Amino acid sequence: MAAHFHSQEDAASALHHITRDFPELAVETESIDLSNEDWVQSVKDSYQPMQVANGVWVVPDWCQPPNPQATNIMLYPGLAFGTGDHATTQLCLEQLMNTGLQGKSLIDYGTGSGILAIGALLLGAKKAVGVDADPVAVRAAIQNAELNGVEDKFTVLGCGHSGDDDDPLAEGGLQPRRFDICVANILKGPLLELCERFAGYVKPGGTVIVSGILKEQVLDCTHVRMLPIGRACWQCNI
Repeated sequence: MAAHFHSQEDAASALHHITRDFPELAVETESIDLSNEDWVQSVKDSYQPMQVANGVWVVPDWCQPPNPQATNIMLYPGLAFGTGDHATTQLCLEQLMNTGLQGKSLIDYGTGSGILAIGALLLGAKKAVGVDADPVAVRAAIQNAELNGVEDKFTVLGCGHSGDDDDPLAEGGLQPRRFDICVANILKGPLLELCERFAGYVKPGGTVIVSGILKEQVLDCTHVRMLPIGRACWQCNI
């Protein structure tokens, strides 16, 4: 992983927090000074259109879609997770497509950039709610919804972290068991803490899709009945 910081002090502070909060990680680091360059162009060069599922592309807003006939999810690549290049995002998109989205409602818990909810809406879902604990992600998801012309079908809610008791749907005035699909592409810990909440979001006979579980973590989740689908070192479950 590469990270850019304005100063050596900022880099040292970030490393301190990582080693303090994740002592089990054996982190090796290398620090180098970079000369000034056109960072905007550098970012643009690093993000190019990519096909993330059959007939589905993620396209940065400064690029033209390579296939105008495809479903093109336009994004402002930024600070929120979900640019389409991660295996878990692709697995979730594929499973959303497999469920049949036409006319269905969806909640995307841990929406990040909004990529999954926006993709579902472009593929025929009638409405979606995105939830995220990060205010930056909430703003990014709203911005990306506007970029794709689905802002009237997409509600984005902020929430607390997974240990909080408050349900963002209740705070947003939304009722449980109102969605056809719940998708959550987060991490194992929050997934296990929130799995009962996710089940309560969907209608009887609805679908819950979760990802963010490493294959070696699957045995930790055996008490939750799921159908596993894997890619690389990651797991997606229905």
